[in-house]
Amino acid sequence: MRKAILAKEAKVSEIREKVSAACAIVLTEYRGLKVKEMEQLRENCRKKGIEYLVLKNSLAKRAIKDSSFEPLSDYFVGPTGIAFGMDDPVAVAKTLTEFSKEHKYFNVKAGSIEGEVLKQDGLVQVSNLPPREVLLAQLLRGLSSPMTGLVNVLVGPLRGLVNALKAISEQKEKEG
Repeated sequence: MRKAILAKEAKVSEIREKVSAACAIVLTEYRGLKVKEMEQLRENCRKKGIEYLVLKNSLAKRAIKDSSFEPLSDYFVGPTGIAFGMDDPVAVAKTLTEFSKEHKYFNVKAGSIEGEVLKQDGLVQVSNLPPREVLLAQLLRGLSSPMTGLVNVLVGPLRGLVNALKAISEQKEKEG
């Protein structure tokens, strides 16, 4: 009996580490999936840097207690799989919602991305966002455009002055 309790405590502390490192957690219902489909899901997740686990709900609730993901406790009902996204929250939502479109027995229940709890509809919206790298590139492009314009405005009069001085020096060379 004592060994079982120690094993459960070890599992909870292992999951707590994953919870503290995660930027997103998505809960799914996998009832009715075949073993082959579950292996495919795990492989898809692994390729995107997502860890997908199936745990007892009581252990999962204990692991997320006192974390930013605690509001997800209400969604641990029935068979629940947990996906931990460590880097890109959009990739987690996208991978799982795409898989749910292909497999009728797999459903996305809810998730939490950086402290914000999202139901299935919200996760579908997040999954439609471009990848993190594209969003960062768009942000940088948006920030650099005004700066480029400002530089051109500031350099314009100097460029005009340089051109005028050059024209004067060329004229003096011709005259003298």
